[in-house]
Amino acid sequence: MYKHPFFNLLLHGDEELESILGASIAERSTLHEWPLSCVQLIRMCDSSTIIYKVQSEFSIEAQFYKEASSSLLVRSRSIEQNDTLYALLLENIDAPCLSDISMDGY
Repeated sequence: MYKHPFFNLLLHGDEELESILGASIAERSTLHEWPLSCVQLIRMCDSSTIIYKVQSEFSIEAQFYKEASSSLLVRSRSIEQNDTLYALLLENIDAPCLSDISMDGY
């Protein structure tokens, strides 16, 4: 684990995530971050992708994904540490982000 350079967040290192995922990481890039969470896109060596999200201890999102069941939710996996849920591995949906879509013509 390593501390985020600016915020009070702990993130898993590549070796830890590779052990959890059972596959090698080719690339890791930050999509967005703020004081309560950091979201990264992880590209595996087989070209598949997954979203990694770590959160502050105040979030209930990981617990929600662990207990919720719906075909409307992306597949997810909570990562526990010391019986606390604070990190998520989420299915990456290959679609444009809203920030990349122009509203011209609407």
